[in-house]
Amino acid sequence: MKSSHSVPRCRAWTINATVWGLTTHPAEADRIVAFSLFGEVYVTEDAGASWRKIAREFGEIRAAAWVPN
Repeated sequence: MKSSHSVPRCRAWTINATVWGLTTHPAEADRIVAFSLFGEVYVTEDAGASWRKIAREFGEIRAAAWVPN
């Protein structure tokens, strides 16, 4: 399922960390969040063709889930 909103294009990102977990968006399978145990979070909105690292880092992440608005 493709998103109906415009997503800014970004350069492909190489994840330079051991990925601890993934979570997907229940309604939009192309949205994936990957996170490392050390608090780095990466997001793709095109099923992994390109990734972006979010600016904020967290202390430690053990699990992630999408929460409906």
